[in-house]
Order: sequence, then C-alpha cells, then structure tokens
Amino acid sequence: MPGMPQAGDPPLNAATLAELRAGFGDAADAVMASLVELFLADAEAALAEMAGATGATGGTGGDMFARSAHRLKGGAATLGAEPLVALCKEAELYGRAGDLSGRAPLIEGIRAEVARIRAALMGS
Repeated sequence: MPGMPQAGDPPLNAATLAELRAGFGDAADAVMASLVELFLADAEAALAEMAGATGATGGTGGDMFARSAHRLKGGAATLGAEPLVALCKEAELYGRAGDLSGRAPLIEGIRAEVARIRAALMGS
C-alpha cells in the first residue's frame, strides 16, 4: 500500500514532540501526559468506528470511515506521528470513495502504527 510506513521509519518526529513540549513551559509534563492519554483513547475509538463503518446503513459507512480517519489524522499530526498521518490520509481517501472492501489491511496497518506510537510514548 502506498501510504504504509517503511521499515525503520520512526513512529514519531522527535522535533515535533520537542516543539510541542516546549510550548507548554513548566506544565509540559502534565499537559503532554494528558495529550498522550487523549490521543490513545481517541485512536482506539477511531479504530473501532472504522472497523464498524461497513455496518452503517444508507451509504454512510464510507463517510463514517473517512471522518474517523480524518479525526485520527489530526491527533497524529499534533504529535508528529508522520507514518500514521500517511496511513490516515489513505484511509480517508478509501472512505470518501465509498469502497471499503479493502479496509482490513489498512485498519490493521493503522492499529500497528498506533501500537508503535504507544510504545514510543510510554517509553519516553
């Protein structure tokens, strides 16, 4: 898949994270902990919505899939999770096209990338 992260790509852009952290000054540790917690919870919710999108009626499955991918892409961009941003862009395109037949490998790629991000954030 074109948007799939390449082996060796770091899950997070260290410079983006450092800039984000610096912007919070003395409250950086607490704010970053909250941001990470919110991102991870939202990522799980978005993945569940994406997985369930084909069950939506009235042709809204693609829209639901695209909206969930878009929301996750925004959170990923904030944290500098560039490989996840790329995957979410691809997922958004799938959803907008309304063809969710190939969604399973894309969802699994996103799930794996979220796991890499979780490991990186919990280790830092």
